[in-house]
Order: sequence, then structure tokens, then C-alpha cells
Amino acid sequence: VRDFDTGMQPLFFTTPVPRRAYLGGRFTGAFLVNAIILTSIPLGLALGALMPYMEPERFGPFRARTYVQPYLVFFLPNLLLTGAIFFTLAALSRRMLPNYVGGIFLLIGYTLAGEMLQDVENERLVGILDAFVLGRFDLVRRYWTPADKNTLLVPIDGLLVTNRLVWMA
Repeated sequence: VRDFDTGMQPLFFTTPVPRRAYLGGRFTGAFLVNAIILTSIPLGLALGALMPYMEPERFGPFRARTYVQPYLVFFLPNLLLTGAIFFTLAALSRRMLPNYVGGIFLLIGYTLAGEMLQDVENERLVGILDAFVLGRFDLVRRYWTPADKNTLLVPIDGLLVTNRLVWMA
């Protein structure tokens, strides 16, 4: 979008680059940069848990998969979904305003979908229709004790894999 806003497009389009390669490179680059930035969340949590002033008995043993699994199962697929939506809006319109409006619609749609899916009795349907998989996360943890919530990971079952594949596609 900024290529056209700043008048830089003649510089970028001096060499014949296929549209697919240009947009694919832009999307891949944006996705990778955001994925690297998102690693700061689990890294910060892991480093915080390893600080010498923290009481180890309060945190239990360090398990790397506690930080890696949510990143791979929740963060990256959600980043791919939202990145694809916003990148498509920007590429098709070549303006930022549709991205801002799209963000508002995404927030409103997610909130409304969460409310609507709470009334659905079919948990399997809820598990597949929830794009950000937070409803599935709540369903799995519904009957966990506080100790379970602090120590267990959400199991990667067929429904979770199906949800991730459907929404990433």
C-alpha cells in the first residue's frame, strides 16, 4: 500500500516481476516479520519464569513445550488468517482505509460469533466454526481445576487439527 501512497511504485516496478511473485514475497515477508515479533510473547514468559528471583516451586519444572505449543497451534495459524485477510484488503484496494474498516468488522464479527456459538449445542460444530479457536480452548478447559489449568496443555486432537486446517485453508 505504501508503494503507491509514497510514489515509490516506479522504483519497485522497474524490473519485470510477476504479480504473483511480488505479492507472494510481500506476504511472506510480512508474515515472517510478524511471526518473529510474536515470538517475544512466549520468550518473555519463559525468560520471566527462569529469572533467579522467581520461586521455582511456584512455577514447577521448566517445560519448553509449554511455550512452543501455543505459539505453533494458536499464534501462527491466527497470524496467517488475519494476515491473509488484511493483506488481501490492502492488495485489492491499494489503500489503508479498507484495512481499518476490515479490522473493525473482524472485531465485531468475532465478538458476535462468540456470542452466537455459545448457544450451539453441537460442540464439534463450535470447534470447527471458531476461527481463532478460543471457544474450543474454553470448551476443553471448562472442567479443569486451577491446578490443571496451570499445568496441562490443550490436547491436540482431531477437532483442533480440523479447525486449524479449515481456517488456514
